[in-house]
Order: sequence, then C-alpha cells, then structure tokens
Amino acid sequence: MPEFTVNWTDRHVAGWEKHLGFIGRRQEAHGLEIGCLEGRSSLWFCEHLLHQPKSTLTCIDPYDYSSELTIAQNTPRTMKVEFDVQEACQRFHSNTGNLQESGKIKFFQREVPDALRQILWKEQFDFAYVDGCHLASAVLSDAIHVWPYLQPHGIIIFDDACWGVQKAPFPREVWPSVAIEALKTCFVGRCRELGRTGMQVFVEKLV
Repeated sequence: MPEFTVNWTDRHVAGWEKHLGFIGRRQEAHGLEIGCLEGRSSLWFCEHLLHQPKSTLTCIDPYDYSSELTIAQNTPRTMKVEFDVQEACQRFHSNTGNLQESGKIKFFQREVPDALRQILWKEQFDFAYVDGCHLASAVLSDAIHVWPYLQPHGIIIFDDACWGVQKAPFPREVWPSVAIEALKTCFVGRCRELGRTGMQVFVEKLV
C-alpha cells in the first residue's frame, strides 16, 4: 500500500474532475507533473485520467526545494513547512515503483529545462501540473518551458495560486499568481483562463 505523510491532493480533486475529467475518457492521453513530492497526485492522475494502457505520466522533480524553503522558513506564518525532502523522494519511488517499471510513469530527477530536453516529441501533453518551486520566477520559467510540449487545447494547472493574494504574508517573489498573470500576458490571444478552483488556476493553450 502507498504510504504518505501529507495530503495536499484531496482538496484539489473537485477542480481536477471539473476541468480535466474529459481527459480520462480519451483512449490515449499524456500528462506532465512538475513537483511530485510523495506521489499522491501522481497516483490520482494515473488512476483517474491516465488509466488507458497507452496513457502515460511524465514526472519531473529535482527534489531540491532549498530556495523556496529558505524564504518560507524566514517568513512569519502560523504554519512552518517541515518535511524531509530526501525522504519524500524515497517515498515517491516506493509509492510509484510499479508504475515506473511498467512505463506508465516516466520520472526525471532534474531541473525542468534539463528534463524536457530529454523529451523529443513536442505537443504531446494533454495537461501539465505545475507544482514545483513556488518562486514566481521559477513558476513562470516552468510554464514557458512546458508550453511547446502542450497540445493545442492542453491545460496547465497552477497550484497554490492564492499565495500572497488570499494567504499572507508571503513575499511577492513567492506568489505563483505573479507568474500566472505574466504567462497570460506573454501568450495573450494564445491562451485563456478556464477557471479557478480552490487554490488552483487552470489555463488552456489555444494554439
């Protein structure tokens, strides 16, 4: 049985079912997940959206959150972020090992640009879940690097979009919302916001 120490997935399921549910009805689909932690969301995507035999999930996570954690720990908050990154990595492999062996999950422990350079087939992903480093510059970089790999009408899901907007007092450099607005400006006319559910924003690539 999979083992987890945190559950930051269940609260997003309603939004995923609303905006991504149609993907689970396709005969073949491919997803990208940036930031996997213990693999709870990875397993959900594989079970509910990518359950067809030819469907796959590509997971990218360098398991180095030092920059983000340093800012978080130095920010006055009611809750401190406390978890062992390497234990999370080990738990991810334990929880998803069978799916990696079968080829359902492809995993890269690298920075996003380095990992994507290993993927030669562009415009392949039906969705991309951006939940890696939450520094605004990193979120924007991840989204821009992912863009060529999304199919037309593919969807980017941004996590924790309310940081700094609804949840204080994070400094502006760790507001994913800054990156989301920048992306929509960079690709004006080529994307549209589908909606916001809880802490997440869904953006569709039009062309």
